[in-house]
Amino acid sequence: MTMKPAISRFREMSRRIFRDESGATAIIFSLALLPILGISGFAIDYSRANRVTQKMQDAADASALAAARQKKTTNAKLQEYAQAYFNANFDDDGVMATPKVKAKYVSAGVHVEVGGKVQTTLMDLFGVDAMHTKVESEVRQETGPTEIAIAFDTTNSMKFGNRWSEATRALGVLLEDLKKAAGGDDFRVSFVPFGDRVNTGVSRKDWVDDSYDLTSWNGCTEPREESISGWDWNLTDQTPSELPFTPSVPATYGPVKVIYGNQTPACPNVEIVEPTPSTALVEQRAGQMQAAGTGRFDIGMAWLHRLLSPEWAGVYGSPKWPRPLGESSKIAVFLSDGNTEAYRYEVGGEAGSVFGWNQGSQWGFENMVKVCDRMKLDGIEIHAIFVAGNPHFEAYLRDCATSDENFHRVEDVEALVGAFKKIGTRTTELRIVR
Repeated sequence: MTMKPAISRFREMSRRIFRDESGATAIIFSLALLPILGISGFAIDYSRANRVTQKMQDAADASALAAARQKKTTNAKLQEYAQAYFNANFDDDGVMATPKVKAKYVSAGVHVEVGGKVQTTLMDLFGVDAMHTKVESEVRQETGPTEIAIAFDTTNSMKFGNRWSEATRALGVLLEDLKKAAGGDDFRVSFVPFGDRVNTGVSRKDWVDDSYDLTSWNGCTEPREESISGWDWNLTDQTPSELPFTPSVPATYGPVKVIYGNQTPACPNVEIVEPTPSTALVEQRAGQMQAAGTGRFDIGMAWLHRLLSPEWAGVYGSPKWPRPLGESSKIAVFLSDGNTEAYRYEVGGEAGSVFGWNQGSQWGFENMVKVCDRMKLDGIEIHAIFVAGNPHFEAYLRDCATSDENFHRVEDVEALVGAFKKIGTRTTELRIVR
């Protein structure tokens, strides 16, 4: 027996009872029946409305997630897409008309609202033919606490000419998006310009061996290589208090070898940026970089590790950053074309299987991969951007990336901007927040 014929028979039976003139039966029965019908009708219809509402919520969540994944467009087109996706995912069981979907863009996401009516059955006897229902869903790009460190090769072959400003702007957009996704206060970014060495800054004299004359020190440090398991050039994340750095002192050369064509290894003009919430500072420093040097990629990668390693908590001034493993997303971005002469003189020199002029060496590139392996053990997600250059370097840099999707091969500024966007997409998640 279907519900509507049963209701019709019930109404007819009720009318017969109320027409009964044999006594008080109709009055007593009606007085007892009305409350029972009201309570039962409300319970049945309310249960049905809840079931339909939950189906609406599921379809609205799916619609909001799908809409948020689409390329940003107008609110009108967004609403059209959201409505179509909702319709395809909502099974109304024939109890209501197609609900109306309202969709709009909100900060870092999409908001969807759906309203409709659930037709009643027993409540219709009391003049209530429908129950209104509304659901909302909001999806945003979120990451939770996030630490990102970026290393840029500053050598001469890395110039993008007068279009470098486009790359730095794209970097700024990436960092701002990640900051919003992390919630602002739970975001830190670090920056590592690297040439043959890294400039840690003259203010960090407590990081270096104080037995050297630091009068003319420019802030650069030596690689701080360690011999581990028969490999003499390991670069680890030990803190300065555990193992001080050796300063590069141009005036006396100190431990710096006079190589590279009678020149000392080149130091970037811009010092590292320690963990900071200021994306503008990193964008500014990136715009100030000047090309110099041939490139020690393992050193640049090692400083990414040190800027993200929980072993360095408090070294940069805040005991909270870098955070312990598991308490934040740790992201490293490394950008280089792989051209270098440094390894002809360092990390084994000519004996380290040099590939050719400006092509680096097998041992030098393997030393970088060893650093990457240590970073992965610390839960650091590595994005490797290869600015198409040295073909011998590409495979090693690909090994550094934590996945094939995290390796980005670019040939111009447009592709570099696209790589930054992909990194932003891969390092954030769409989450339902309402």
